[in-house]
Amino acid sequence: MFNQSPIEIAVYVKHLCENVGVNYKDVFNAIYNKFDINQEKIAKMAYYREYLTKVDNFDGAENLKKDLKEIFTYIKNFSENPRLPYIQFNLLLGTENTKTINDTVNALNRFCRMNNYLSNKNVLFVDAEMFIKTTKDNTDVFIQVDKLYNENDFIVFTNVHRIKYLNEFRVDSLFIAIGKYYNKNPRTMTILSGEQSVLYELVKKYDRLMNHVFLHKLDIEGYELELVKSKVIKDIK
Repeated sequence: MFNQSPIEIAVYVKHLCENVGVNYKDVFNAIYNKFDINQEKIAKMAYYREYLTKVDNFDGAENLKKDLKEIFTYIKNFSENPRLPYIQFNLLLGTENTKTINDTVNALNRFCRMNNYLSNKNVLFVDAEMFIKTTKDNTDVFIQVDKLYNENDFIVFTNVHRIKYLNEFRVDSLFIAIGKYYNKNPRTMTILSGEQSVLYELVKKYDRLMNHVFLHKLDIEGYELELVKSKVIKDIK
């Protein structure tokens, strides 16, 4: 009935309590006490299950959903067991699809904040093409990237594929600067997004990025084809 969403179930229980004039807080407290449930832990578990449901409802490839669920699971486990190593989930997101990028970033950002996985700064979208075009020179690229990581803990570079034919020295400076500053604040997340083949072609030139920074790739290959196919089928029906 509720697609296994604990939050929807809780809302429904609250609704039933209000209909019969029962204090819903007393009902939940009685449940917690009877089963010796830690309220903070159960709230986090409910939030975790809710975000798994959100991911299931994403448009797109199953491999994207699988990867996101694995990231959420590790973040949840880390919040419950700080002895686990902290993993920076810096991601290559191989798609130009704005909705996919926004859905992915919003889900990650909110879930990370809920579990104190980031450093409580800001999330920022940076159009890579405009960034390269508006910086003054190579030195300015380093200065601006350093500033980005000082002021934000979740940075999303979009349209990375569009910088392929821009000033090669500034492009080179951008990737080197990301590799230099991404870990300035350990509790930071960086995403590079863009057309998959060009994105990977650009990043693979930099050993530091491939072997130390972007160890996680959200492979969206076939995403647009799957989405178009599903929409066509719906239109036919």
